[in-house]
Amino acid sequence: MDFIISKTEKESVEKLIHTTNPTIKKVNTIKKIILFGGLSVAAIYVFLNLFIPSWSVAEINGVMAKDYEMIIMFAILMVVPAVVVSFLTGRLAKELSKNYTLARVNESLAINGSELKYVYRDVRNTLPKERMAVEVDLSRVKNVVWNSTVKSLEFAGDINVTFYTDYKNDVRGRENVADNFVIYDYFKPSLKATLEDKGIKITEKR
Repeated sequence: MDFIISKTEKESVEKLIHTTNPTIKKVNTIKKIILFGGLSVAAIYVFLNLFIPSWSVAEINGVMAKDYEMIIMFAILMVVPAVVVSFLTGRLAKELSKNYTLARVNESLAINGSELKYVYRDVRNTLPKERMAVEVDLSRVKNVVWNSTVKSLEFAGDINVTFYTDYKNDVRGRENVADNFVIYDYFKPSLKATLEDKGIKITEKR
């Protein structure tokens, strides 16, 4: 039985991770603080300079007057760094989100009998011909935990993980046995529903 990736579901899972993961939430909070702080300081600076007569005064054509160009220039110097740093912090949050979902490309998922096989490529540090193949014996799996917050299934047990240096030509690299592995359920049909139909016990994460 082969599964199909739903692009909209995958994007939905990424958004869930982006808004619920503790580390990413902290980064997003820092982003908002930096942006709000920069805009607030600039606004206060402009307000005080406009309403305090003795501030930002310069001689213009022999007459003492408010130097609006200087006020605007300093306000911009306060806002621009805040906007830039906030943007970069936002990009960092998005990259952290990719660590969980979008970094996995060229995915395939199939269940044949009691064997689940999930193949993917980590776009961050592998070549196009390389793949990771994860094999789970569903008849021997110790535990499957469902995280409804981010729609993930964590399999616990002896999970075979094989790295292919050339998947198309079946050239294998390292092989190892993992204690657990997480698969996000953005497939059609639903992986969780399929496992339940097969009588696999799934525990809800609390």
